[in-house]
Amino acid sequence: MDSVIKTFKYDNGEIQRVQQVTLEKEEAFHFFKPVKSEKAFERICALYKNFTVPKCPYIFGRMMHFCLPEDIRVPEGVLETAKKYEYKYGILSDDINKVAIAFKEMLKISNKGEVSEKRGKRSGHSKEVWEFYRLLKEKGCAKTVCGKLPLNKILPVGRDFGLISESEKDSALKANSTFFIMDSFDVTSLYDVIGTPFGLTVEKGTILTPPLYKREAFTVGADGSVRIESPEIKDLTVRIGDLSLKDGEEGVTFLERPKRNRTPLVRKNERTLDLAVIGKKVVAVKKNGKMTVPAAGFVIRIKGDRLFSKDNAEYDKTVRSLVGAEVTYAWETDVRFAISAGNSLVINGEKTTGFKAKYYNIRFPWKVKYPPSLYPLNFERDRAPRMAIGEKEYGKLVLLWFEGKGKFSYEKGVDSCGASLKEMADICSELGIRNAVNLDGGGSAQIMYKGKRELKISDRNKKDNTESERAIPLGLCVK
Repeated sequence: MDSVIKTFKYDNGEIQRVQQVTLEKEEAFHFFKPVKSEKAFERICALYKNFTVPKCPYIFGRMMHFCLPEDIRVPEGVLETAKKYEYKYGILSDDINKVAIAFKEMLKISNKGEVSEKRGKRSGHSKEVWEFYRLLKEKGCAKTVCGKLPLNKILPVGRDFGLISESEKDSALKANSTFFIMDSFDVTSLYDVIGTPFGLTVEKGTILTPPLYKREAFTVGADGSVRIESPEIKDLTVRIGDLSLKDGEEGVTFLERPKRNRTPLVRKNERTLDLAVIGKKVVAVKKNGKMTVPAAGFVIRIKGDRLFSKDNAEYDKTVRSLVGAEVTYAWETDVRFAISAGNSLVINGEKTTGFKAKYYNIRFPWKVKYPPSLYPLNFERDRAPRMAIGEKEYGKLVLLWFEGKGKFSYEKGVDSCGASLKEMADICSELGIRNAVNLDGGGSAQIMYKGKRELKISDRNKKDNTESERAIPLGLCVK
């Protein structure tokens, strides 16, 4: 494995620095969850407050971020409040989603970011919901930020965020990997949690997270051959306990965005279940349809008496047993390693000239949302810090970091300008890369080679322009 930094100059005087790390084989790659960081929640809130919302205030409403520290128990009254709304959201498995429901239904946010109880909701367990919010606020685990839109949004933030620099310290190479739920527009349902990775990831032939949105994936077969593929969740068989489910089989339908943002209503007395699946878990189960399809996952609709007993007690028991159940995936392929984000850059030596998959455009809010919401949509002009994975020659894989502008300062000809997807494709071709796919970039983009960053990350501290590493939920490393 070796690392080189190359500088590319453009006709207008701008420059682009690129780090290229070359590896001999794909089996060296491992996905890892970074060590949980106490700084993660604070940095996410600071990113929204100092950069994201001030940059585009008219596309954001009044938002509350919150997280649940491991040492805090959620009061029973808060959980009971969420249970009261099972008819609306279904039966949920995780406390963080239940708290999000309780906050959404019982609290409101003012234009100044002040939180209060909703009028007419001061009954039952509302006091416990209010007191729990105040506890989280006192501990720095609940913060508000306001744009100009008159809309309230609750944004749960997961615990599994961490800094690459603090994780896998014995690794020769560490980098960010695939997309994860980050923007408020990505939280399209109360099942979605900021920090949830999505998109296909495969390690040693095992699917860690399933494919979504027909995004392009960089895959390596058992014989070492590299392919750029666009797998779908409908290509997979999903196993939940004794159930083996595949889209199109009798009584089984998989639903995902952007085709569906909500499941159809269920007829009276019809035995139908909707299962919201994120990653390898059933996060919610709903009986009567109208389930919101999560942005980070999909919904399995199971219909008819083939899978369920006609006895009501047994039926209810089956429903409860599916909540929080583990999910595994089977795929008829020889793929040993895979990662998707997209778009492709080079396929079999031919440069990609446009988007191969669709991305949600925030300029058309009436369209069904699916992440990443703020993905730059001009293939040729929109620049950003970027990451890519590719194949340079048979058996040799490369990881690339395209350095970007700092968030608050930029000096032409001195600092990297960031790359568009077209510019990435051009540079990959110039470097002799035969196949390549864009990975998660932006403020997350970084490579640590032998414990050090050789380029600069774009997230910066406003006061002194020093680097501010962004916490991520999933990394890629080489031991």
